[in-house]
Amino acid sequence: MSVSNVVCLAALVMAFGSCKKEAAGDRGETGTLEAKIIFGGTASRATSKAIPLTSWKSIKQIQMFLYDQAGKIKFSDTILPPQTGIIQRTWSMVPAGTYTLAIVANAKSSTDNVHTMIGTSALAWTGMNVRNQTIADLDIQHKASAFPTAISGMFSSTQLKPFQEPSEVFMAYATGVTITSGTTTDITANPLQLKREVSLMRVRLRVNDKGQLFDNSDIDFTHAQTSLLIYTLPADMNISEGNAGGVSTTSDDKAVLVAADGATTFRTGDPTTATHNPIGIVDADYTHWKEVVVFPNNGGRAVTTPNVNAPTTQRYYVVITAHAPKDHLLSDGSKVTDAGGTLIHWAGLVEGAFSPNTIREVNLNLSSGGATGVPTEPAKEGGLTIKINDPLPWSSNIESTSLDI
Repeated sequence: MSVSNVVCLAALVMAFGSCKKEAAGDRGETGTLEAKIIFGGTASRATSKAIPLTSWKSIKQIQMFLYDQAGKIKFSDTILPPQTGIIQRTWSMVPAGTYTLAIVANAKSSTDNVHTMIGTSALAWTGMNVRNQTIADLDIQHKASAFPTAISGMFSSTQLKPFQEPSEVFMAYATGVTITSGTTTDITANPLQLKREVSLMRVRLRVNDKGQLFDNSDIDFTHAQTSLLIYTLPADMNISEGNAGGVSTTSDDKAVLVAADGATTFRTGDPTTATHNPIGIVDADYTHWKEVVVFPNNGGRAVTTPNVNAPTTQRYYVVITAHAPKDHLLSDGSKVTDAGGTLIHWAGLVEGAFSPNTIREVNLNLSSGGATGVPTEPAKEGGLTIKINDPLPWSSNIESTSLDI
């Protein structure tokens, strides 16, 4: 994730159009626009202090949208990001008018792990098929996947739907951008700051704590049956500016993110300095970890308070599966009887909200031997608040018993 202070890693200068009077499909006066894009936003540091690095290598492609006050998209095009330094591009035939400029990165459904919509139609966005569409009708959804082969049979009789881990979607905006015929509108003095609209879930496992009487040292976390599943996914993400855009305030409890499966589900060593700065995810307690890109579930852009709980209906339910050998002691006190061992799981509801461009570290203590099978639906849990007053003093009514002995 990008570091706390805003750092300009690279700049992209874009020039829109030459001063022509006509355009195919858009007839009228045209002008030019120059804009600069940098990486921006903030990211909270997780408990382990490790933050993935951000660079232009994080960006596969950028699509720009100019939409008017009625929300109609009047111009759009896609470009590739620079590897280093500055890139300049000229577009002709940009209609004159006053617009909101939206920049969206890594949302190409034909190459990225997202599913894009225009209204009710599933379409990969292009520079042409979004023109004259309404910006509110352009949504980003999770892309369909499949349950891990080793455990897919356990889901055959359920209504759960598997999805892929989404790409790192970035967005940036400028409002009140006026294109005037025959002139250049220069907004480079206020660079557009690309900021992630997704979150990062860092799952860390505390596998053993013999002091607390739980020991899972016999569990194989490199087995084909190992997986990380995340239930209850937000419905979609809109690309409009302001509170109208961002992640939806509804989630689907039948939608499951297949974050990882198989032998490489969890890592056990610290990341390299080429991928993180600073390093330091592993410690004496939490030895297994996995980072997963997820949609925020904080209730949308209107929620700006940091470190809040997610709405009850949007909380992520995290499931860990692994392989237990014969005679492994399960959470209910029984032992695994299958000679070849069996799949077991641990599951928990994450109350904390995931906010855009922010890391939330989920430290899971595997404080039991796990249970067989996999959950077919997320847990339905509520909260309980209690208050305990000072202890009552002894009653002033002293009771008496007399005995002749």
